[in-house]
Amino acid sequence: MTLDMLNESGNSWQVTSYMDNNSAFGEFIVDNTAPTLPVTKSSVTFEALSSSVTSLSTTELNECTNKPCLHGGCVNQDGGHKCTCSPGWTGQNCQRDLNECTKKPCLHGRCVNQDGGYKCTCSPGWTGQNCQRDIDECNNNPCQHGRCVNQDGGYKCTCSSGWTGQDCQHDVDECAKNLCQHGTCVNQDGEYQCTCSPGWTGRNCQKDVDECARNLCQHGTCVNQDGGYKCTCSPGWTGQNCRQALRCPAGWRKYNNHCYKLMTDRTSWSKAKLRCAKHGAILASIKDAKENRFITRRILNARADTYVWMGLYKQSGCWKWTDGSPINYRNWARGEPNNYLLANEECGHLYHKVCDFFLST
Repeated sequence: MTLDMLNESGNSWQVTSYMDNNSAFGEFIVDNTAPTLPVTKSSVTFEALSSSVTSLSTTELNECTNKPCLHGGCVNQDGGHKCTCSPGWTGQNCQRDLNECTKKPCLHGRCVNQDGGYKCTCSPGWTGQNCQRDIDECNNNPCQHGRCVNQDGGYKCTCSSGWTGQDCQHDVDECAKNLCQHGTCVNQDGEYQCTCSPGWTGRNCQKDVDECARNLCQHGTCVNQDGGYKCTCSPGWTGQNCRQALRCPAGWRKYNNHCYKLMTDRTSWSKAKLRCAKHGAILASIKDAKENRFITRRILNARADTYVWMGLYKQSGCWKWTDGSPINYRNWARGEPNNYLLANEECGHLYHKVCDFFLST
């Protein structure tokens, strides 16, 4: 099959025919805007193609082949191109780094701009790309001796008694506060121990022990005191707890916790009183019949013509004992007292002076 074609030769057009299978016409120019040359059957001739025929072809320029978008994707367009920039870049060709730190993306930290992005250096207690997430420090059990409470950007320890420090890691030296009022303080981890002095008890040795509740004074009266006690012993007893019986000195005889001795030298009542005082004693007072019989036996060897002074005397018309005790026992001889020979008798006697002293501590 042949088709007549028009070839340009100078300013005129010529019709030339070619075969379909002629490889010399592999390329050709198409111009849709050019006017169509009318061709009629009567003007078409069939001739063999000339080997000297040439052709011209054109294609559209693709600007993306040169990779103009430095940090992004390129889209070719009619007469140009368009860059779609990757995050962190801007400019016509995505050549300019975008400073993200101007938008303050790091909520709890410091922003450092980088090529095509940024990096947040978070403040303590915060994490996440933008330091937006609080770290729950309590998950790591930082409070060694206390309770942890998480807070925004940190935590707080409520320490147990006896501990201090941010993480309750320091033992409190309670002994520095002199808590043991009457004892020795020993500091321990998280606490302290008081070793109380005798007579004291309680957590801080602040409470006095009532020793009298244990009836420590066996033969006497107990008086409680701060940190101790005191026994007031009954006559004839001594010692801290009134357990030791008193003994009379040599030459003295004991009766009802008193010591008695007959002094055989002759003297007046007043001098006899002074002599007894030198021995730490007084002239004997007779309180009842038993004591009277005891003293009577002590003076059996006294001379018959002598008096035995006792602690009985008269003052302002009244009879009294030198120890101040009341006169409840009387054993006057018949007709006594009688102011014998108008002598204004003021002293009581047996036959010899008898000294009596009280056994006490």
